[in-house]
Amino acid sequence: PLYAITQYAWARAFGDSVLSLRLLSLVYGLAGLAALYGLGRALLGHRAALVATAWMSLMFWHIYHSQEIRFYGMVTLLALLCVWTFLRFVTRPAPATLAIHALISGLMIWTHPHSALLFCTLGLFLLCFHWRSPKLVAAWLAPHLLLAGSLVAFMASIDRELAYAQTGWFSLPTLWRGYPSVRGFLAMSAGLMEFPPINRYGQLAINSRALLWIVIELTTLAALAITATLHLSRGKLASPFPGLTQRELGALLLLWFIVPPVVAFAASYAWRPVFLGRYLAFATPPLYLALGYLMTRRARRIDLAAFVPLIVFVALYYFPGPLRTPYDRVVETIQAHPSEYAEIFVDDMIATSSIDYYWNGEPPVVRSPIDMEKAVNPFEETVHFDGPSNWLLLTDEKRARYMRTDLRRANAEFTIHYFPSLRPAWLFHVTGPFHA
Repeated sequence: PLYAITQYAWARAFGDSVLSLRLLSLVYGLAGLAALYGLGRALLGHRAALVATAWMSLMFWHIYHSQEIRFYGMVTLLALLCVWTFLRFVTRPAPATLAIHALISGLMIWTHPHSALLFCTLGLFLLCFHWRSPKLVAAWLAPHLLLAGSLVAFMASIDRELAYAQTGWFSLPTLWRGYPSVRGFLAMSAGLMEFPPINRYGQLAINSRALLWIVIELTTLAALAITATLHLSRGKLASPFPGLTQRELGALLLLWFIVPPVVAFAASYAWRPVFLGRYLAFATPPLYLALGYLMTRRARRIDLAAFVPLIVFVALYYFPGPLRTPYDRVVETIQAHPSEYAEIFVDDMIATSSIDYYWNGEPPVVRSPIDMEKAVNPFEETVHFDGPSNWLLLTDEKRARYMRTDLRRANAEFTIHYFPSLRPAWLFHVTGPFHA
């Protein structure tokens, strides 16, 4: 609930308009860039930190969450601070540094529960490199076990029937048909999940049944492994963390990048609503730090070559930058149509608020997803609308596919408008037949 608390306070101070609430996410996004630079400078130096920060600032993944009214920018910021304070505690053990680190850890997991997977990363790091210091391990373990226990208690208090009703569209991952989960397992930190490309070239590239995605992300994982093993294999760093070796830093980056998606991927087989790429946004910084390290040192050509597919892939999919959200174009399409638009049926609350935000003047009546399901009944072979022209707006690809099938079964006359962007939309214009 922490993001909701800060959002409430922000709304009381600066207003609850869409723009105001987006600015809160922008604050977290910019603060995350500053935190990445600070951590990168402490670990790798000024130049590497600048490159890492620049890379993160250009990734549409971070751009998107820095303007979305959700908590992913905030949890990424807290994860960076959590790792930073963790390294400070490990290299300079003291009650004060432990208290600060535990506080940041608590704020992090109460922003998003999946960030507790970062505890697995830090715990494995301690077991690998500090197992000979049981007091240090125990001192870190005690508060984090309490924090994890409080989170478990909170999760146990949730109304499971309601929770599963809200997440029933999740499906169990498989090794091929569930390739989004496989992609997250391989290299979700590349920021290449859940959203389609913004240009036609990228759209053509994904017609290979995700084979290109998997190849690119495997090379990304290999590139990070190269960074962690070949370049960070010996010696000590001249950094604010005395005693931290390059081997330890390489292992930390690798664990940070791999452990959260691996654990989430495995857990998704036991509990369905546990794995989505954006849930693991806090695991993205290691990739940027690795890129910053390689690009500012005379790395071997084979090391840099491992990043070339990723860079080309990002350019192919996302540059020259994120397009406008499709909702403004949805509004333009409806307003430009000569038919009446007394009602609009939408499939989620984000679409509802976006329609209201982009509509000039008095918006039409916006119906809920339940109304949409009642209006389109394929079993009765008809659609139930009160007017000669109706619009159905969906933002989920699977639901849009089902809607098209249902409209065909109901013998409805309709057209489809598709708006690819950071958050794609499918707009169905149903013109008949009708049953009032």
